[in-house]
Amino acid sequence: MEFAIVDIETTGTSSNYDRIIEIAILHHDGNKIINKWSTLINPEREIPLFITALTKITDEMVKDAPKFIEVAPIIQKLTQDKIFVAHNAHFDYNFLKAEFARIGLEFSREKICTVRLSRKIIPGYSSYSLGTLCENLNIKVYNRHRAEGDAEATAALLTLLKANAKENFERIVLDFLKISQLPPNLPLEVYTNLPEKPGVYYFLDRHGEPIYIGKSNNIKKRVNQHFSTNSRKTFLLKSQIYNIEFQLTGSDLIAQLLEAEEIKKFKPECNIAQKQISFEYGLYVETDSLGYLCLSIQKIKKRLPPPIRFFVNKKAAYNYLDKIVQKYQLCLHKINSTTITKTPCFRRQLRQCLGACIQEENPESYNQRISQVLRRKTLEGSFMIIEDGRNNTEKAIVLVVNGEYWGYRFISQDEDAVISSLEEAQALIPQKQNSPDIEYILYDYIHKPENLQKIIYFPLCSR
Repeated sequence: MEFAIVDIETTGTSSNYDRIIEIAILHHDGNKIINKWSTLINPEREIPLFITALTKITDEMVKDAPKFIEVAPIIQKLTQDKIFVAHNAHFDYNFLKAEFARIGLEFSREKICTVRLSRKIIPGYSSYSLGTLCENLNIKVYNRHRAEGDAEATAALLTLLKANAKENFERIVLDFLKISQLPPNLPLEVYTNLPEKPGVYYFLDRHGEPIYIGKSNNIKKRVNQHFSTNSRKTFLLKSQIYNIEFQLTGSDLIAQLLEAEEIKKFKPECNIAQKQISFEYGLYVETDSLGYLCLSIQKIKKRLPPPIRFFVNKKAAYNYLDKIVQKYQLCLHKINSTTITKTPCFRRQLRQCLGACIQEENPESYNQRISQVLRRKTLEGSFMIIEDGRNNTEKAIVLVVNGEYWGYRFISQDEDAVISSLEEAQALIPQKQNSPDIEYILYDYIHKPENLQKIIYFPLCSR
């Protein structure tokens, strides 16, 4: 088993923006270093003062150094057919991938991280930074915060880890190669214990606070998808993850409802791009100078009042508008416009409009039909949705009352037997907060044919 132990120094922490200023690659056979190579690299930009203070590398030192494109063939050759090793390997590996991408080349190697390897073989330390480990393990470090010095320290750590491994070291390495994308601070057993079932998962920081909340039909598979992406956003996210918790839900519907609820509760910083549904368009109503109520679809903006209905995109909004225009015989001249006209609309010519466009239908009659539209809710009636529970002894019940989401609860087979009326369902299921995104989740669910048999409607009632 051959290793290429790599360490780099850079102008900063962003692989998208910053550049490599020094690199060292050591060939290690698992027992000792076979050969070494290192070089300064001209980053083609100024080195920040705080980097110079840390590394002692100055702009003058790299002025005549080779550019990355000049040393790229050497890096490819020295790492080829070897396992890429670094302390916090995601950092070094992602920087190299980014540098190769800038010159139009792909860089792909199997990699392991000595942070994770150390946690596995020598557990119990409060910190697994290279400096702290070397101090605790009596590994001498020469020229700290320089590529060759840190690479030699990492090589000595790798040798020590192999000597202390209670299991076959090569087997441990092979197992780690399978999970090399995991965050460096995440204990391996946490990942191993993730279920392949529906539920909500929580990425927690070093203080146990959620920084991201997601949902999936297969929690472990979805977490893998997060970690296999090589973007700067993913790198920053992984660097903050110290634990993963989860709640099983038994079904995707409950997972969606719980996810929306938990995001509103915790407001994780990495869910800003949304884990809740984004509503871009709304249905608005205005009155024209003749007293007719006019409906319009507009992009939601802060300066506008809240819409009477929300839509996730323009297509969904206009699909809805088309349906109500036909159902309520609405006038096309009163849609998306308050301009008064004297000509009949196209629907009037087809005898599908009652004449509001040419004032043959009075505002009171026309507005009465518009009022029916305004009274309509996203959800209609009172009903229960019966979904799978977290195990074979329970079910999940979602309750909607008079077109508004009430809540959900997992119930046993015995509790299921006592629900024979809406009132009993309300007494059994705790009420939760309703919101447009919850309504959209349920609206989407009940309009899928495969879910119709899971819905039980109650007689009309008022809450």
